Amino acid sequence: MARISTAIAVVMMGCGGAGPPPVITPYRMGSLAGRSAPPQHGASESSLQNAQIAVAAESYLHDIVQLSVGLSHVCAVTTAGRVVCWGDNATGQLGVDSQGRAVATQLARPHVVGGLPPIAKVVAGSLHTCAIDRAGQVYCWGSAGADTVSTPGGTAGSIELHGAALGTPVAMGLSSDRAVDLALSPTGQACAAFAAKLRCWQTVQAIPNGAKVVVPPKVQTVHLDGVTSMAMGHGATCGVTSRGLYCWRTGGKMSKAVFRADDRFAPNQIAIGENYACAASAAGDVRCWWSLVDDFWTKPPNRDINWPTKAATRVVAVGDSPICTADIHGSVDCFLSDNGGLVDDAVADAWATPKLGPYPIQGVADAVEVGLGAGRDAMGYGFGCALRGAPDAAGAQVLCWGGNELGQLGAGNVTTTKAAVRVLAPME
Repeated sequence: MARISTAIAVVMMGCGGAGPPPVITPYRMGSLAGRSAPPQHGASESSLQNAQIAVAAESYLHDIVQLSVGLSHVCAVTTAGRVVCWGDNATGQLGVDSQGRAVATQLARPHVVGGLPPIAKVVAGSLHTCAIDRAGQVYCWGSAGADTVSTPGGTAGSIELHGAALGTPVAMGLSSDRAVDLALSPTGQACAAFAAKLRCWQTVQAIPNGAKVVVPPKVQTVHLDGVTSMAMGHGATCGVTSRGLYCWRTGGKMSKAVFRADDRFAPNQIAIGENYACAASAAGDVRCWWSLVDDFWTKPPNRDINWPTKAATRVVAVGDSPICTADIHGSVDCFLSDNGGLVDDAVADAWATPKLGPYPIQGVADAVEVGLGAGRDAMGYGFGCALRGAPDAAGAQVLCWGGNELGQLGAGNVTTTKAAVRVLAPME
């Protein structure tokens, strides 16, 4: 599947140049002068009803504790440990139903994934999905064109090999220890973090020349302990520990990320996209690297996400090009790339244009998580979703916006919208 990548317009001052990085002070729509209350972006929550199909007494997705946005599908974990997924299912990334049967190639509202024990965390990737159960074991399903997910022992959830339905979850058997975190790359790699190490592997194995043969993935042990946040992308893997942020490329040497000597930034989150990597701190600051060529983390970040009225960041998400942040008040702002983006030598005023944002996502409040899917922006070709800390007045806890050609907004339709819509409750 082709991935459209267009860089967000920024000023590139040189990663290794002297002096502090430029502070991103983008244009915000609407007047903010004199505002003292927490920001309330865009339309009221009640206006969401006008953005999606009007269904009498419709129920919405709730009791959600964790959310993950993939390339063109979304998954979430309920308080009971069930996984619900919706959107693109061309390669089984939405899993199977409660009877172990394959589901449709796309779903415009969530369904409950069958064949899983109670789950603690789910991660939606490009064409596959993985999860950690409450006992710390890792399961994966979906594929990258081969209808197969392999385990290190050579078993596979394959419609060709075992008669299992496309999307059947497979226990990966990575370690007898408990996995504490998990990350997937757009190209099928995955890493699971354990207390004293990481286990990384190629999640999806191709079947060469159509032969019904599965090559067990080679699992690499990476010695990094105490990982609390992970991200993979653009050929790099990064993990946050209490000692700092560490990154490496597959087969390459691990090194600690460099920040300016006068910057007391202490990362506790990391997100990697096609053109940017961003780290957030417990204090609510965000630092980003533009252009992920070479080992970007060996030079100080060259972007600060900040503007005079910005509240502290709770979580940051990075897509193909856009960046979205949810602040401590639960408001979500996204930075978009324009058509074609801007090149490395763009002028400083580029980040002060209304084309690039930040754009508040209308209808989103009380956000505690945010994620971005494929696309060069966050509200047109691309899409995003946010998890509320508690259901809204209509009982919805997950809201999505943007491109919807595969039903990835979970609203029961394929209508693109710039305003957030409520995700429907799972199909029974």
